[in-house]
Amino acid sequence: STNEALRKIEPYRGPIELGPEIFEEIDDDWMKHHAEDAMPADDNIGGMTFDGFGSSQLAYEYYKPGGPGWRRRPAAGHDARTRTVSLIRHGATDLNSDDVSVDRIRGWTDVPLSAGGREEAESLADLVAEKPPAAIYSSDLKRALHTADVIADHCGTVVTACRQDFRPWNVGVYAGQTTEDAMPDLQRYACETPDIAVPEGESFDDFRRRFFKGLLRALIETPNGDVAVVAHHRNERLLDAWRTVGYPSDGSMDATTFCQRGEPTGSVMDFNIPM
Repeated sequence: STNEALRKIEPYRGPIELGPEIFEEIDDDWMKHHAEDAMPADDNIGGMTFDGFGSSQLAYEYYKPGGPGWRRRPAAGHDARTRTVSLIRHGATDLNSDDVSVDRIRGWTDVPLSAGGREEAESLADLVAEKPPAAIYSSDLKRALHTADVIADHCGTVVTACRQDFRPWNVGVYAGQTTEDAMPDLQRYACETPDIAVPEGESFDDFRRRFFKGLLRALIETPNGDVAVVAHHRNERLLDAWRTVGYPSDGSMDATTFCQRGEPTGSVMDFNIPM
């Protein structure tokens, strides 16, 4: 059975390297036109964004362990070698409200928040506003962006950026199917054939690389303080599965953790990611 197979799966070690290559992908067009820009001095790190670097290699050399940006000034109480990312799962929709519907796979289906989801967004906003993050990023899907807008309003700010990078796994033809029916197939795609695209969707490896690239870009753009990302169930599962095996730099994860049911809608999970 699928469950028996999952118990035998080793943490997946796929070809996802979070080194210079991923910086190159973050803004390749910008890099082509600014290849000779100088790397900023360390004492200017507080106001710097990724666009201050002249090349992906310079950025990597700056932020890698032992580089001048590795031990940049952290928020009070934080380990200088980690960054805190708060993964916020959007409020409920009519496709995943335990109270009113059978849980269904949403994927990239752009469904709005339900009435209950809007209430969850308000409760989330009160919680997050107790300790506002330095930046709030969001998936560009309605259910996440609406949640992020409510949170930002309570924090007295605006959403820093909404990006496709933070969308969930594009599960193609499985969107709209009941979770019970679709999950066995999706588990096989994630754990056994992560390099093969789901019909009319993307491969698990493509999803994983896209999300990590977006996360890294957000951390570079916000060099100080905590970062909040309003995203989706699969994003939360991916980060938790990555944390389970100690945040390895190759982006590998624990397959069993990824396939477990995660946090409910309207929840926040903090991840202290080594830099």
